Amino acid sequence: MKKYSVFFLGLILLPVMILAQNNEQSAVVTTSKGITISPAEFKAYYEDYKQKIKNLKSDDWYFNLSDKITAAKELALQKIILNEAKKNKIEQTEYFRILKPEMEKAFQEIDQRANREKLSHETVALIKEKIKNGLLCKAYLNKEIEPYIQVTDSDIDNFLTAHQGTYALKRTKKNSKAQIIQRDILTQMIQSEKRSRVAKEIAQTLFKEYDVKVNENMLKNIE
Repeated sequence: MKKYSVFFLGLILLPVMILAQNNEQSAVVTTSKGITISPAEFKAYYEDYKQKIKNLKSDDWYFNLSDKITAAKELALQKIILNEAKKNKIEQTEYFRILKPEMEKAFQEIDQRANREKLSHETVALIKEKIKNGLLCKAYLNKEIEPYIQVTDSDIDNFLTAHQGTYALKRTKKNSKAQIIQRDILTQMIQSEKRSRVAKEIAQTLFKEYDVKVNENMLKNIE
């Protein structure tokens, strides 16, 4: 009886296993937590990515596999951060409430555009969802990064020491050629450096936690 039970259990699970395997093989990106990127989803994102690179670098930029991998990882990170934001109920926090006026203004502009261009309700809903998701991600990152971007007097002293002769808070004989910079502007510069470093560390942690895998063979066949 046990042999038959195992046999029938195998028949039940086999389609599920095959389906999971097929989904993994047909995805550009897979993760251990169910976040995936389909070829169609990647293609749509890659078009925007290519335009962004052309605007930043040049119209005749030669795109290769490394660009596709970078784009796939960018999109994966966006989806992972959105998943973390929703999982941690970031919409209910002050970090998101602060951004709500920005979202409402964007929604008003979309409604005005919809009236001018006769956009469908489905299109408007998708655009608004994209805007909201972007702000959810921003709120999540703000929450995660905030504890690490406080600037102390020691931070300022270390920065000035590292850039001695380039920046200074006031003019002296020793730094006659240095650029005089206001303390609040210097604080913003240090915060920006910290934000970039912490954001990179968060991305690395999430990629490791989600065990992100990029299907390079599939990317090679996507134009």
